[in-house]
Amino acid sequence: MKNSNNLMTPGQVAKMSGVHINVVKKWIADGLLSAFRLPAGHFRIEQDEYRRFLSASGMPTPEALGDSADDSGQCRRILLIDDDQAQVELMKAFLEQQGFSIETALDGYVGLIRIGSFRPDLVFLDINMPRLDGIEVLDALFKQTASDSQIPLPNIIVMSGEQDPEVQQKLSEYPVADLIRKPFSLGGVLDSLKSIYSEVA
Repeated sequence: MKNSNNLMTPGQVAKMSGVHINVVKKWIADGLLSAFRLPAGHFRIEQDEYRRFLSASGMPTPEALGDSADDSGQCRRILLIDDDQAQVELMKAFLEQQGFSIETALDGYVGLIRIGSFRPDLVFLDINMPRLDGIEVLDALFKQTASDSQIPLPNIIVMSGEQDPEVQQKLSEYPVADLIRKPFSLGGVLDSLKSIYSEVA
């Protein structure tokens, strides 16, 4: 039996998505959004299915839908900041399979904005990026959290193939959770996650 607390009506989905209910019904009819019928003929959508649909469609997750969390209530939001779009898409698909809620940014400037709006508890951060590089993002982020204790500081996993000793020295000044050397495998990503999320197998 499905948990009624996790079910949504097409009207609720429409309101959260900012569209007309007929648009939601078309999503269902076209097979884009999975739903099931009650004995009376009304549709119901599971929240996890709605989250999957939002992610697949590139739509933001409404705050009213709540955070993706594990059984202990631990937040499972991850932000990927990297200008390598192919790598970002690969990691996003992999992490979503692990049950994480994912947002992405293709440069450091947008990344800082997403940190403020998405409030991730973990950030994968590239170093060499346009507009703001990873070092500048770290500097801005730590200065911001130092001046405002109300802003939570996410865990940071740095992704870098940078060999410059000066960059290495700058990185050592920040308490990042881990450093993954590029190029890396998805297995390496999983190993880093285990140091932060105890439930990751």
